[in-house]
Amino acid sequence: MAVRRLRDAARKCADAGRGGAARPRPQFGRILQPGDDSLGAPAAVVASYGFWLRRLGADPSAVGRQIWLNGVAATIVGVAPRSFTGITDQPPAFWAPFASYHVLYSGSPLTRTSPVQVNVYGRVPPGSTRP
Repeated sequence: MAVRRLRDAARKCADAGRGGAARPRPQFGRILQPGDDSLGAPAAVVASYGFWLRRLGADPSAVGRQIWLNGVAATIVGVAPRSFTGITDQPPAFWAPFASYHVLYSGSPLTRTSPVQVNVYGRVPPGSTRP
């Protein structure tokens, strides 16, 4: 099943490999890595399990395939496990690194002074206490 253009697919930006507890083991392929999260890096995405099942025909060879996001080719580098939804009950179609924000949302690349609201979530490691 070919996926050529995604216009209305739900998408989220995610930290590319710096968070330990929230990093799932991929069903196939790999998760986002720090090298994916730099301006100029080839656009990479991790597909949700549901997107992989419904839109990619549950094909393990979808990893490595390109999809088009706002006219830009992005490579599917992995598929999240079925149980992983990110921080919500309903997972997006895919996750991409913050450096790809401008690709996903047809805007300018994010900078330290970009007028964009970013919600940041984190986990406290087991056994940790608040300062």
